[in-house]
Amino acid sequence: MFTGRENTFSYKLIRSIAMKKTTFMFGTFLVATAMLLAFITDVARSSDRTGRRHEPQGLFKTNGSPVSSFININNVAAWIRNDGWSARDPQTGNSGVYFPRGTSTCIFQDGIVWGGNVNDGGSQVLRVGGQTYSIGTVPGRIISKGVAANPDAPDVRIYRIRRDYATADLRQDAAELGSKSANAVSQGEIDAVRAQYETDWNEWPAAQGAPYYDRDNDGVYNPAIDEPGVADADQVIWFVCNDLNVGKTNALYGSNPIGFELQVTLWGYNRTDPLANVYFKKFTFIYKGTATTPNNATITDMFVGQWSDPDEGDAGDDFAGCDTDLSISYVYNAGPNDAEYAKFGLKPPAVGYDFLQGPRIFTGVPTDSAVFGLKRQYGYRNLPMTAAFYFAAGSQITDPPFTREGTIQWYNLLRGLLPIGGTPFEHPNVPGITPFWLDGDPVAGTGRLDGVISNPGDRRIGACSGPFTMALGDTQEIVVGVVAGLGGNNISSIAVMKNNDIAVQNAYNDLFDLPKAPPAPNVKIVALDKKLVLDWGSVDSSVQATEKYNQKGYRFEGYNVYQVISAGTAIDLASDKRTLLSRTDVKLLATFDLTQPQDLALYGSDPTYGGAVRTIADSVFDSGLGMIIPIIRQLGTDNGIRRVLEINTDQIRSAQLVNGQRYYYAVTAYGYNPSSKALTHALESTPRILTAVPQTPTPGFRLSRAPGDTVTGIVHTTVAGGKSDGSVEAYVVDPTALTGHSYKVVFDTLNGGPVWHVDDVSVNPPVRKVSNQTNQSGDEEYPIVDG
Repeated sequence: MFTGRENTFSYKLIRSIAMKKTTFMFGTFLVATAMLLAFITDVARSSDRTGRRHEPQGLFKTNGSPVSSFININNVAAWIRNDGWSARDPQTGNSGVYFPRGTSTCIFQDGIVWGGNVNDGGSQVLRVGGQTYSIGTVPGRIISKGVAANPDAPDVRIYRIRRDYATADLRQDAAELGSKSANAVSQGEIDAVRAQYETDWNEWPAAQGAPYYDRDNDGVYNPAIDEPGVADADQVIWFVCNDLNVGKTNALYGSNPIGFELQVTLWGYNRTDPLANVYFKKFTFIYKGTATTPNNATITDMFVGQWSDPDEGDAGDDFAGCDTDLSISYVYNAGPNDAEYAKFGLKPPAVGYDFLQGPRIFTGVPTDSAVFGLKRQYGYRNLPMTAAFYFAAGSQITDPPFTREGTIQWYNLLRGLLPIGGTPFEHPNVPGITPFWLDGDPVAGTGRLDGVISNPGDRRIGACSGPFTMALGDTQEIVVGVVAGLGGNNISSIAVMKNNDIAVQNAYNDLFDLPKAPPAPNVKIVALDKKLVLDWGSVDSSVQATEKYNQKGYRFEGYNVYQVISAGTAIDLASDKRTLLSRTDVKLLATFDLTQPQDLALYGSDPTYGGAVRTIADSVFDSGLGMIIPIIRQLGTDNGIRRVLEINTDQIRSAQLVNGQRYYYAVTAYGYNPSSKALTHALESTPRILTAVPQTPTPGFRLSRAPGDTVTGIVHTTVAGGKSDGSVEAYVVDPTALTGHSYKVVFDTLNGGPVWHVDDVSVNPPVRKVSNQTNQSGDEEYPIVDG
C-alpha cells in the first residue's frame, strides 16, 4: 500500500490480448429462429372463412397518413390497421402474423370481441361488438357523447415509434413494409421509413391517450421533457377507434353501437431472450356513450374475449388447446410437420394468446391489488381468463353468423358456453362440464385434447374474461401477449412456447421493469498518422455508470470492441459469437473482462456461480438439429478491464491503416447474471457505429508524444511522518489531449483509505482531477485524464 507520497503522472495505453478460454454457463430455454432476409408473403387467400371478401386498403390514406403498420422488432411480426383489422396483410388481405419473422405465417386474423347487457334505454339490451372477419369499429376517438372524430382527418391514423429510429438499420423494416426482399430496397425507401418514424415521434398523440413517460410527473405531455412509449419497449404502435358507426356494428353481429372508444397499444422488445418471441397488445375501453346514452347508463355482465383465426402454416392441419395455469389459449400443428413451414426447413411452431391482464374489479380489500396503466392499484383485482373456446370449421361448433343470432352465439362463447343453445361444454373423453374446453396437456397426452371431437383442420380460438360492470365514463383495460415457440416437432413447440410464456408472465408481473445491458461506453476516437486510438475511459462519470452497473441480477462483466465494414453494418447480438467471428464484414477485435478474483468477489456468494466467468452460454433449442444446444453469448478472456485500444491494422482487410480512409468501430459493454432463472445470462449494450479517419497532424502542429510513451521526470516526495514504499508510472494515451501541465498524485488514509487523488497544479488554485481512487494493483484499470 502507498501512503504519504506525491507524484506527477499520466496513464497507460491498453493493448488487446487474444487469449481464449471456455467455461459454459447454461440457463433458460430460448427459441433459435431462422431470421431470413426475404419477407415472405402468404399466398393463401384474401377472403375469410365465410366467403366475405375484404379488399386490401394499402398502408396510407389519400392524404398520406398511415392507416396500417407492422410490429416487427423481434421474432414475431404482425400487421394491424387503425380500425382494428388485425393480423391481416393490408396490401394483400392474406395472413399477417409471421413466426419466425421472415418465414411462414401462423395467424390469419385476430381481434377483440366484447358483449354485455347495455342499460341505456335502447331497444337492444344484449349487444356484442369488436372485430372478427367483419370490423365493427371505425378509426378515430369519440370527441363527446355520440360524436366521433373525422376518420379522414390527418391525425386519425396509426402511429409507430422506436427509440433508435435515427441510427437503426431499417433496411429489413423497409423490406417488410414493402413486401420485398432486403436486397431490393432502395435507400429512398429506407429514408422514407426513417422519416415516418421521426414524424410519428414528433406528432405522438398523447393528448388523445397515446402512452408516454411523464418524466416531470406533472400529468401533462411536454415533448421537450417527456418521451413517447410504454413499458420501456423498443417499438410501439398506437391507434384509437370507436363503435359509433351503426352500419359497421350491425354488419358485425346485428348489434347497435354502445359508445365505446377503444385505444389500442402494441409493443415489443428487441432482445435475445424469451421476450424476443412475443408482442403485447393493450386494449383500453372507455365508455363514452352514443348521442342518446343517459348519464346513468351501465353495462352489466360484460365479457371481453381475444379471438383468433390461426393458420399454423397450412390452415388445414391445426389443433387448439389452452392452459388455465398460464391463462393462455393456443394453436399447434396436429402432426409433426407442416407443408408451409417445411419450405423453410422448420418444424411447425405453437402460438398462443396469454390473457396477462383481465378487467379490473373493485373488492375493497386493502391487500388485493390490480394492475391498471402498468401500476398497482390496491383494493382491486384483475379477473383472470375465465373461459377458453375453439371452433372447428365445418363442425357443429363453427363461426357465428353475421346476424342478430351472432350476438347471442358470441355472448354464449364469451361465457364459455356452446354458441348454439348456450349449454355448458363437456369433452367426450373427460367427464364434467368446463368453460375451458381443451385444457388438457398435449405434451403429456392427458386431459381434454383436440382431435377427439373433430379431425385436424382450420381452427378458431378464444380467451375470455368477465363478468364485470361499466358505468358511463368508466375505463377498463386488458393486456394480451401473443407468444410463440418453436421446437423439434409440433409437441415440443408447445413446451417451448409455454416456457417463453412463463418469462412473459414474469415480465408482466414485474410491470415490465426488465433487465437491461450496462450503459454503452462513451467512446472517443483519436485519429493519428496511420493509427487510431479508441478511448472510452476519459469520461469518469460514463465509466462509473457502466462498470458499477448492477440491476436485477446483472452486473457489468466486460467490454467488446468491434470493427465493421461500413456504417450500416449490423452487429447481430442475438447470434452465436462464433457465428460473428466467422463473418467477413464484422471483426471482434478484443474483449476486456473482469478477472477471476473480481468475478469471485461479485458472485462468490451466489450458489449458481460456477467459477471464472469467461465464455458465457445459454441453452437454446436448435430447430434444425431438433435438440437443445449451447449458444455462445460472450467470449471472455479473464484478462482484466482495459479502456483504451490502439489500432494500427485494418482487421477486416488484413492491411495497415491508410490515412484519409474511413474505418468503422463500435465498443459495447455486457453484463452477466449467473442465475439459472435469468432470461439470458448475458446482456450486451446496443452497438453504436463510429467513424474514424487516420490522418497526419495538422500543418504546423507537432505531437510531442506518441501513444504508449512513458512520461519521464516524475518526482516523488515524502511528507513528514509518511512512508515512500512505491512508485507511480504515467503513460500517454491520447497525445492530442496533453496539456503540458504538471500534476500531483496525493496518497492519504482519510475516509478509511488508503486512497489517492490527482491534482492539476499548473493552475491556481490546483484542480482535483481524480479523487478517492483505491486501485494500487498495477493493472490497467485506471482513469484517463487529460490524455
